[in-house]
Amino acid sequence: MVARMSDGLVAGYICMMMVLDEGSVLNVAVHPQLRRKGIGKMMIQAALAEFHSRGASFVALEVRPTNKAALSIYEGFGFVVTGRRKAYYENGEDAVLMEYDIKRLDEDKHAL
Repeated sequence: MVARMSDGLVAGYICMMMVLDEGSVLNVAVHPQLRRKGIGKMMIQAALAEFHSRGASFVALEVRPTNKAALSIYEGFGFVVTGRRKAYYENGEDAVLMEYDIKRLDEDKHAL
């Protein structure tokens, strides 16, 4: 999924995959000059809606523990930490494993 500005500039993208009922967010990126404008949140929200419409029961992702901005966004959506992969990244940094229970979308709709 790609987010574009009105002039066609790519503002960001999110790479998603689904296997059976398991959704995965593989990568999220926002143009450096366009960060902190809600583009990442918009793409994550759209991705969660897409996973929900395709029948996913949960969504998983990995994130660097040093990426505080991403961790904050994911936690704000309700992702929870489920584990860690040691030395996951090329520089030896661990990955924080997070999951989102897709049923939360239904619960959030009923709470309104």
